[in-house]
Amino acid sequence: MTGDEWQRWCARALNADRRNLRSNAAPNRIDHGVDLFDDDTIYLCYAPQTKNRQEWPQKIAEKLDTDIKKLTKDEYRADHDKLLMGLLITRVVQLVPEVDDPPAANKAAAKHQATLRANRGDRVWLDPAVTVLVRAKTDHFLPDLIRRIDGIAKDPPFIQLHKPTGQLPVGFARFRFDTRWIPFIGRLEELAKIKDLLSGDQPFRWMLGYGSGGAGKSRLALEACDQASGEGWVTGFLDRRRLAGFVTEACDVWQPLRPTLIVIDYPAEEPQSVSDLLHGLAGRAEDLAHPVRVLLLERDAQGEWIKKLGLERSGSGSLTNARAPNLLVGSSNTADMLHIQRAVYQARAKAPPTAEEAKRFSSQLAALAGAPTAGSTMLSAMLLADAMARGEAFGTPGQPPTSFDLYQSALKHERGIWDHHGLGADQRAVLALATVTLGLTRRDHDRVIADKLEVMLPTPTQCRIVAGPDCDTDALPPLRPDPLGEAFVAEWLATDGAENPRRREAVAALAWALDPRPTAVFLLRCAADLPADQHQELETWLGRAATGPDAGSEPRRWWSAYVVERTALATADTWRRGKDMLNGLERLASTYPEEPELRVRLARSTVNLVARIGVSDLAAAQALSARLETLATEHPDQLELRVELAKGAFNLLTGHLKQGDLAEAQALLARLETLATEHPDQPDLRVQLAKGAFNLLTSHLEQGDLAAAQPLLARLEALATGYPDQPELQALFANGAFNLLTGHLKQGDLAEAQA
Repeated sequence: MTGDEWQRWCARALNADRRNLRSNAAPNRIDHGVDLFDDDTIYLCYAPQTKNRQEWPQKIAEKLDTDIKKLTKDEYRADHDKLLMGLLITRVVQLVPEVDDPPAANKAAAKHQATLRANRGDRVWLDPAVTVLVRAKTDHFLPDLIRRIDGIAKDPPFIQLHKPTGQLPVGFARFRFDTRWIPFIGRLEELAKIKDLLSGDQPFRWMLGYGSGGAGKSRLALEACDQASGEGWVTGFLDRRRLAGFVTEACDVWQPLRPTLIVIDYPAEEPQSVSDLLHGLAGRAEDLAHPVRVLLLERDAQGEWIKKLGLERSGSGSLTNARAPNLLVGSSNTADMLHIQRAVYQARAKAPPTAEEAKRFSSQLAALAGAPTAGSTMLSAMLLADAMARGEAFGTPGQPPTSFDLYQSALKHERGIWDHHGLGADQRAVLALATVTLGLTRRDHDRVIADKLEVMLPTPTQCRIVAGPDCDTDALPPLRPDPLGEAFVAEWLATDGAENPRRREAVAALAWALDPRPTAVFLLRCAADLPADQHQELETWLGRAATGPDAGSEPRRWWSAYVVERTALATADTWRRGKDMLNGLERLASTYPEEPELRVRLARSTVNLVARIGVSDLAAAQALSARLETLATEHPDQLELRVELAKGAFNLLTGHLKQGDLAEAQALLARLETLATEHPDQPDLRVQLAKGAFNLLTSHLEQGDLAAAQPLLARLEALATGYPDQPELQALFANGAFNLLTGHLKQGDLAEAQA
């Protein structure tokens, strides 16, 4: 078959396909088909100048990239994928000169129909152009080509949220944000800010919404999704289980079918994948066919997780420029809280609350607002209103209820529902495990749970009682909302777990074995949501399993990461608990010297405690700093330890400055100078030195000692001049110069200020 004959055969196939498209298409949906299939466009020869078949996939991929960008940027339609398939496959078959028997290709298609259907789902085309693709001769690049084509135009992998039925959700499902048990209330200002995120002509933007557990972040995002959907946007909550796969497509060839809003709940659980997604979308923003917006929802706007997004790394400018201001989802006002009470009463078919009930509700919420954990949130308002609607009284004038009292009340009510549906001790153990690990599947059960716990997963009916009527019956999600789930595990540990110690320890071991990352995340959330004694019991229980002799390296690694985060949250009042954990981590690092990451986490935890207690107890901070020195000296090959040593010295220096002890601060600055001089290949050491010099300079200026500040500025200038590739040094020098100039001006010395 000659090249001309081959082109005529492809033309006939595509003309037939084009007629089919036009006859079945809605008006004005595929009006660009003629242009796409213009002879000058489609029948140019792109055959690679090689006979090596192994090089064809790369050649095809290069051409695919060009064609996809051209098509989606110029004339994009939601129904384009079949047209695109015809266009791209025609180019592909031109790279396969061995194909000389089109009728045989049709026969091959029937043979490969099962393979094609498995790869393409229910979108199967058996026209001659496509059949060439599935011939055995081209199977070696079929998966990559199909991945690229399938990844082009589709919605992101959103989770299946509950669809309201108008019926009262059973059990805890009524408190889940997506059951919409009560109407959306208030948050007009926050909704307006999300609407601002969606507006504008930027192809890509993102925002971080943050607030405490139960504040209503997810419900707010759901309402924003509902409103945007009504305006033609594709919206949804991204399925984190499929996040890694979507990242590959989003950073490569994915195109949105329409303007798209992607909500990512708890990005701290997958910080690297979220970082890759944001950087990928920002990097190819100009190639996106429609606007894309990403809304992250997390407990805090700082912490280790946000550092992993890489906002400060080289080449992150496009991501920083695409960032909208953070959105704080704080406590609602009194009027909205009272509206929540009335809505809960109405959902329970109760008469509206009396004036006395409304007054008691407001006063008890006000008491919760001053509590150290999980104060007056939308969740606590719902729980309190729900309990009052059931006739349950809380607290006394001198002893108002706590959030944990509300959780326990809801759990007590829930147990009555569970008992009625046969959820006994066995099922509660599995539910505790599912909550700690943020979800289980039946595959997990078949793999390890049935053997270790000797129990079965709850039945599909029982799963629906726990998680809602439309939950995936092949999986058992965690008990939610999160604060309720955490309180449930704490209660289970004190009741069922205490009665069956063997099962209690098996649940802890399984939690780390199945997936240590969410187990560590669960513990960290408990620190913010539960009373200190309840959290400490959970911490001791799970910590024992993670550090025991039967635990593997992954549980130890994630436990040490948890200790780093935990010590970062320590205060002057709670740092002794952090010190106990630090001592345990030190023993762990000594027991497993072949795991250097444990030493790095030990050093970081020590730095955190030095920063937390440097003002209140300098002697204790000094002792911790000495331990850092010993650790770095014993392991000189671990560069990270020297960096942490420098950070610890800087933190201690800052503590001395806050107490006015400039002599001790000067000695620590000299130590930083020595570290930076002995290890010029470590730029982080210079940054710590410059920060220390800047802080000491500032302290001298506060005391009016401009002469002592002058040599410190000279040192900052030397660092900035000697290392122009470190912008942090330039910034510290500039700020120091400005502060010293201001000091001279205050003293009326204009000549020195001019210099």
